[in-house]
Amino acid sequence: ECVTNKGGCEHKCVNSIGSFHCLCSNNKFKLAENGLFCEDVDVCDHQQLGCEYRCTRTQNISICTCPPGHELLSDGKKCSDVDECRSRNGGCTDTCINTVGSFICECNIPGYKLYRDGKQCVDINECVETEEACEDVCENSIGSFKCHCRSRGLALSQDKRHCEDIDECVRERVCQHRCINLLGSFRCDCDAGHYKRGQVCAPCAKGSYRSLTDSDASCLLCPLGMSTSGQNSESIHSCFCPPGYYGNPELRERCNDVDECAKNVNICDHYCNNTNGTYFCSCKPGFVLQADNRTCIPTKCPLLNLPKYSKFTTQECTAMGQGHHVLPGTECSIKCRGNLQLEGSENRTCLHNFTWTGTQPDCTGGFSCDRLPIPENGYLYPPMCMLPIIPFRTRCQFRCNNGYKFQGRAASKCRALNQWSGKYTAKCVPMRANRKN
Repeated sequence: ECVTNKGGCEHKCVNSIGSFHCLCSNNKFKLAENGLFCEDVDVCDHQQLGCEYRCTRTQNISICTCPPGHELLSDGKKCSDVDECRSRNGGCTDTCINTVGSFICECNIPGYKLYRDGKQCVDINECVETEEACEDVCENSIGSFKCHCRSRGLALSQDKRHCEDIDECVRERVCQHRCINLLGSFRCDCDAGHYKRGQVCAPCAKGSYRSLTDSDASCLLCPLGMSTSGQNSESIHSCFCPPGYYGNPELRERCNDVDECAKNVNICDHYCNNTNGTYFCSCKPGFVLQADNRTCIPTKCPLLNLPKYSKFTTQECTAMGQGHHVLPGTECSIKCRGNLQLEGSENRTCLHNFTWTGTQPDCTGGFSCDRLPIPENGYLYPPMCMLPIIPFRTRCQFRCNNGYKFQGRAASKCRALNQWSGKYTAKCVPMRANRKN
């Protein structure tokens, strides 16, 4: 194979039985990976110059080199860190910090930051870059910034960033009556019962009022017909109706007449007469009104009322039933009818002060009946009618036993004086048997 073109070898071709191989001409070269060509031998690879970092071949010379930020020591093998900050502060505007193989710049000046080149310090615009640097107005300056409050009623707080309200009301005599502090301002108001008249506070007139919740432009009038006790009224509750009238000021009702006669039934002895805003008393015939304008005294003895089921024993007293009055000194006797008994005064005398002696009598004891006769072959209904004594106004029916039919008056009612209504004709007679066809 070596005869033809050296078997493709760049330097030497060595023939062998059935094959061949290439060799380089001297030890400055080594066989390449393809086994044909020869290349320079890298002395750094196999002679181990003792470089601390790296061996580099330059112009057929092998030398030791160092990484960036380092320099080769005098022994030509070891590397030492370069302190960039020693030369012109590393180009940093403020602080230069050396690191292994490099350095960094920092800006420690308040209000400054590191520029994009990593070396220069430039001003920070806090008004743009700092979120909520100022609550209101922000003014940037070299290395700093200032906050301002535009409203005259606001001032910077202790943190010099936020605005806080100035309480103008703490000053003396800011307002005539009341000072109301507002955010950034204040407002003067009048006390209750007063309104603003120009620049001063004036009292509400009689018949008007003003509370602190009402506008201070004017006072409010009381409901129709109502007034107040004087000036400076502070609430609608101060409004009231004149005597003899009523109305709810909260509902803004107009004043209505009070019916004293309906409100107090005992306000007069006899008759009460209501009028607008007042009333007056009057007396029955035969009576005269006293100086208290309420009490009635008689001018003659009043007519006596007879109790039920009674009568007077004299014609003079009986005439009172037709409205005739008796003279003082007249004595009237009362008698009950039948077997009724008198309870109360039997004799009453007309006195010279036109009053009667004694008390009003009543006739009692006759308000029940003896039992009705029970018809033969019959009975009384309801069952209480079978009792010996029947209560007053009880209605009793006559009924017959089976096989008998009734004839006569069917029922009777217990009346006064042990009397039964109607005529007793009750009878039970046998019923005829039905005839067969």
